[in-house]
Amino acid sequence: MTRRGNLGLLAAIVMLAAMTGCSDKSVGTPDEPDVCYEWLIFDENSGTSRELMDIVFVDDTTGWSVGRGGVVAHTTNGGSSWTLQTSNTTADLWGVSFADVDHGFAVGANGVFIATVDGGAHWDATSITSSDLTDVFAWGDLQVWAVGSRVILKSQDGGGHWEPLQTPENIWYCVTFASSKLGWAVGLDDDGGVSPSRGSLWYTDDGDEWIPQGGTFSHPLLGVDFGTTTAGWMVGVGGDVHHSSDGGYNWIEQYPPTALVLHGVDFLDDSLGIAVGDSAVIEITENGGEDWDELQGQGTYTLRGVAVVDGYTAFACGSDGYLIKIVKSEVNCP
Repeated sequence: MTRRGNLGLLAAIVMLAAMTGCSDKSVGTPDEPDVCYEWLIFDENSGTSRELMDIVFVDDTTGWSVGRGGVVAHTTNGGSSWTLQTSNTTADLWGVSFADVDHGFAVGANGVFIATVDGGAHWDATSITSSDLTDVFAWGDLQVWAVGSRVILKSQDGGGHWEPLQTPENIWYCVTFASSKLGWAVGLDDDGGVSPSRGSLWYTDDGDEWIPQGGTFSHPLLGVDFGTTTAGWMVGVGGDVHHSSDGGYNWIEQYPPTALVLHGVDFLDDSLGIAVGDSAVIEITENGGEDWDELQGQGTYTLRGVAVVDGYTAFACGSDGYLIKIVKSEVNCP
């Protein structure tokens, strides 16, 4: 999601090479040996056993992950260590977004909304709706959108006051913005049982009015991200990956090597993106989804959220406090 680490020792990299599933190679000269790269997985100590639902980084060192029971984990050293912050709520937190290192927001069960202006040293908690809230997105420290069960809300003062923008019969799971006005929300078309398993995509081009976009989708959509204002991806049930190159008006299916549920997706730009899901599956593309390579974390866990930090580093979080760092590392060529 909003979404922006120290590399391990070379010995650790070599030991974990067996955990990787994709690599690329640069051919050197006689005086310069070939250089190979692999995506490696490193387990992190999140400091909690509670399920972590979402994760966000604002730079290569500073990030937060939120989850059940009001847990908020925070790192300032690129994931080398994580500390727990006091969120002032025990409600499950399902979405988090930071505008910068100071201003952050999270939402969750029963309409809970928490906000900080000092990087999480202090969080203020309140309830802004009776509906469950599943995701939040901040553009700057004032404009904030929250989505959930049949509700889309917007604040223009950093969460002090909220305006309901849309209440269709949809359950929203994820919201993202590519500019201060251009945004998308995905979820489940809950139309009174007529087509309860159908996915739904709505968008806004002014930050206020939301309308349907992109046609129909056969499965619920759980995650969405746009690497640019035109290049977007959606993921969901059945390993579905949909890609748009025109701002969401038209979508094509892409085919990662999994049929597992994909819960989250994050793209750095129009090329590099990562999707995560059930059984700790990790799907990585470096060419906009034309090809996907699969990595496998510890299969007993479900990965819920992912944050791509830069071209070489990402983080993912999930069940039982499972938190991993995904690093593109230089290794010896075979």
